[in-house]
Amino acid sequence: MHVGSKGWYVEKLKDKGVRHYEGRKIEKFKAHVLANLLEEKNKPTLNRSVHGLFFCVISPFTIDIRVLKIIC
Repeated sequence: MHVGSKGWYVEKLKDKGVRHYEGRKIEKFKAHVLANLLEEKNKPTLNRSVHGLFFCVISPFTIDIRVLKIIC
């Protein structure tokens, strides 16, 4: 299979768990659509790259610092 061919894109998308797109099997799309979809799936998102957020609650009596965990 040639790198950058339609079959190559289908294989890479299936490795990522993508079987359907817009209600159709990915095998039905042209290579350039699959290339854009793979690029979109490879972009890191905020939820995957951030494991915890810190915030500060200021009350009249104390300052409470907590860690907010984000489930990825």
